[in-house]
Amino acid sequence: MMSNETIDQIKKLLPSFVIPANFESHIGEPFFEENNYKEENYMYEIDIEPSTYERYNGSYAQDEMGYSDDDIDTIFDGDPLAYWNID
Repeated sequence: MMSNETIDQIKKLLPSFVIPANFESHIGEPFFEENNYKEENYMYEIDIEPSTYERYNGSYAQDEMGYSDDDIDTIFDGDPLAYWNID
């Protein structure tokens, strides 16, 4: 929500800034109104697989440094012994 006070401050700082009439008529209203916008329209799901810690279990890179199997595959090209080369 943008208040009238905020608009006044913008006008003082940027006198040549033009606020469109269709925007100005909604000042003070919450952005997500029940009849205007629905919050769920702006939400989306991200399919993220959980990190696994099975393939390199027992390695220093995983057990002590906390790198996941995918991290080790990506960062160390699948070689958990290459952790020492990280700068």
